[in-house]
Amino acid sequence: AAPAASGEPKPLRIGVSTPAATHGWPAGVIWWAEQAMKEHPEVQWTYQQASKASDQASQIETMLQRGIDALVVLPFDSDTPLPAIQEAKRRGVFIVS
Repeated sequence: AAPAASGEPKPLRIGVSTPAATHGWPAGVIWWAEQAMKEHPEVQWTYQQASKASDQASQIETMLQRGIDALVVLPFDSDTPLPAIQEAKRRGVFIVS
């Protein structure tokens, strides 16, 4: 983490974006995401579930406005959130998909 103005390292800010759990597989992804967040309270997490692809794109854009350092994303579909994910890449956000 980079030093903050006070000389203290600023916390890592990670955004996590997944589709809402509509069946077992996404529910498992969500469960593991929640476990990682519990295991790493030193990280500032932003976690959102989307019920449709356009919501996911909007949520990612909001995460970028909040200044995330990394994005963990399970895209709702392969096209709709892509511009927001590409913007994250352009800004130098570390992306895991």
